[in-house]
Amino acid sequence: MKNIEIRAERSIHRRSVDLYIRQGNSFCKDLIMENVEDGMSPPQTPLSLSHQEAQILINELWRVGFRPEGSESTKDQIDAMNNHLQDIRKIAFDKLKIKMFE
Repeated sequence: MKNIEIRAERSIHRRSVDLYIRQGNSFCKDLIMENVEDGMSPPQTPLSLSHQEAQILINELWRVGFRPEGSESTKDQIDAMNNHLQDIRKIAFDKLKIKMFE
């Protein structure tokens, strides 16, 4: 059985993300919503992804610009890391008695 391939594309005209899912020459065409009465079990999922396929989906969503909520702090984390490295550099240069260039 061939692996599932997933491709994400931003549709700026519809403000959506289009997912293209294929396996060999077969493409996913329809996902149908089915009404389920309260208390009833949901129908079997129409799509199940392996861990590798789920990772591909996450990578594709990242490629088209989606990030996990709360990841805005990434810039702050990088700044903090850079400040920490600058401090370590100062300590190392001082211990080695090397003049630090700024």
